[in-house]
Amino acid sequence: MTIRVGLPLFLSIVLVRVLKKTLSLPLSVWVFYYNMNRYILFFFSLLLSLSVSAQKVILSDELLPLSGENNTTVYFEKDSRKPLQGEWRIKRELDEETISFSNGLMDGKYHRYRDGVLRETGAYDQGKRNGVFTEYYQDGKTVSKITPMKKGKIDGCVKTYFKDGRLDLEKEYQESVENGFEKRYDSQNGAQILETRWVNGKKDGVEWKLTKQGDGVESKVTRTYRMGVLHGAYKEEVLRNGNPILVVEGQYADGERSGVWKEYDATMKTTSVLRNNH
Repeated sequence: MTIRVGLPLFLSIVLVRVLKKTLSLPLSVWVFYYNMNRYILFFFSLLLSLSVSAQKVILSDELLPLSGENNTTVYFEKDSRKPLQGEWRIKRELDEETISFSNGLMDGKYHRYRDGVLRETGAYDQGKRNGVFTEYYQDGKTVSKITPMKKGKIDGCVKTYFKDGRLDLEKEYQESVENGFEKRYDSQNGAQILETRWVNGKKDGVEWKLTKQGDGVESKVTRTYRMGVLHGAYKEEVLRNGNPILVVEGQYADGERSGVWKEYDATMKTTSVLRNNH
């Protein structure tokens, strides 16, 4: 005959047996366990206090920043004139930063807080930002901006976000100079509203941009740049529910209107022709 015992009943039996054995211990053993727990508690408290004290605190106006090699900044204590070493907490008005230093150079993981809330994370390598830096909104969780860094310069695609997490902007950089595409997005529906191309910090190629006017009306501008100057086809449209109601188009040459320009009014169904002197 097999007796099945439920889990709660089984645990109760085990607990009763443990208590019987524990209560039967002599007083000396109880004292030993009591003292041992006190020592363990003291040990962990000591470790905690040591870890806190290892991170030194300094105000920003107590720092002496000096220019170092390779466009770096070397930080010294004003009073001692010694370069910062080890882990530090720097208080800068509303912000507070935590960072490690090596011979006065920021070196290691970086955190920036405002009113006790995390606002930025990243890392330094021998005085220069290196890797991905992430900024946060006031909640300390929602990402507001991502910036890829390489040896102190922006290198890659920078992204910014709206408070609801939707993508706001994408922009490509090489060594902190705009190089590549820039795209912007609508805050409500996430649709793309702008695209342009950068070459060595100047717009180059076709750019288009959508702007909402309200009541289902929006304007769309498509234009062409050459090394930062308008040069080539230009077109401006006023749209209602996606259909053009007014269109202006022509050409630019070295930043000025050139040749024949046309204006079409879909409401009046008329086309005007404008000529330029250039």
